[in-house]
Amino acid sequence: MADEKKKRVFEEFKDMIKTETVVGEAMYIGDTVIIPFIDVTFGFGEGETGGKIGGGGRLHPTAVLIMKGERVELFSIKNASANNTVDRLLNFIPEVMSHFSDKKAKKEEIREAALKEAKKAIEEEEEKARMEESIQNTKDESKTSSIDSRA
Repeated sequence: MADEKKKRVFEEFKDMIKTETVVGEAMYIGDTVIIPFIDVTFGFGEGETGGKIGGGGRLHPTAVLIMKGERVELFSIKNASANNTVDRLLNFIPEVMSHFSDKKAKKEEIREAALKEAKKAIEEEEEKARMEESIQNTKDESKTSSIDSRA
């Protein structure tokens, strides 16, 4: 079923995409894939004397394809109105933002666990050092008492 939806969306792309449209690099956020589409326009000109040339370019976002699980939607940005495309696009934002906050929470959880382990390791090292010092003191006292008993 997901393949059928994707196939339908890409069939619509054939009607929409022209040679001057550029497909941007896919962005992966969790299980969501976002692919931007950009109109690219270039213009060049030359003065009458032929000595100098100038040019310019423009990149204008036209659409965004968002794929999340079996849900595939194409959002036209070029002629977006507040009642359709923007509202539909904004419906995805909480899902994408929750992924970032989940990642942040996960990092914090990992950080806390690492700090806890480090603290535990330090405490174990301190305990080991105390035990070794105690053993050394016992050995020193033993040597001292054996010297005293000989005298």
